[in-house]
Amino acid sequence: MSYLKSPMILIAIAGMGMMVGMPYLLDSMDPETKKEFEEAQKSGPLAGVSSAAANPMQGFDMAAWMAGSGKSASSGADETPARGVRKRG
Repeated sequence: MSYLKSPMILIAIAGMGMMVGMPYLLDSMDPETKKEFEEAQKSGPLAGVSSAAANPMQGFDMAAWMAGSGKSASSGADETPARGVRKRG
């Protein structure tokens, strides 16, 4: 039972409890409060995350950024190499 004293286990149990209990909590809300909650979710900060325009990191190329090039590596072999990188000839 000493593993229940671990903060990681306690956080996991609390998260699981919220995941299981939240639907019951939402079902027990009165209709007016439930409507306000849904409107707040629609206008909240995470409302448009699924759309492409709201996600500026969607076209980010980690390999090109780490190589020091501003261009994507998939755009072709005609690119100039990054500083300090020589092309094989």
